[in-house]
Amino acid sequence: GIQIKRCLAPDRSKVMRFAAKFSEEWADEVNAAFSNMPVSCYIAVKDKEIIGFACYEATTKNFFGPTGVNENFRRKGIGKLLIEEVKKRLIEKPNQGEIKRIYPEELCR
Repeated sequence: GIQIKRCLAPDRSKVMRFAAKFSEEWADEVNAAFSNMPVSCYIAVKDKEIIGFACYEATTKNFFGPTGVNENFRRKGIGKLLIEEVKKRLIEKPNQGEIKRIYPEELCR
């Protein structure tokens, strides 16, 4: 099956390489998400391979993204699972306020 999990320090290089397939800037944001405590990035894993990721508050509070799913796994609900996990974490935070920005659909690759 597919597992959604919060990234840990040893995941950094793999997640950055995966995000770089979408854009170099997204890899930079993943790197920034690893500076947060706890890490503000989740990954979808199938058979020990990363098939998707979603970051939040990588560079700004109340900011969601970037997020991306491997082309072969799109339209299977994986992006939605990642977004729902991030939403849960944001709701748990006290005095969170509104999410200020979500990437437009055309940027969620």
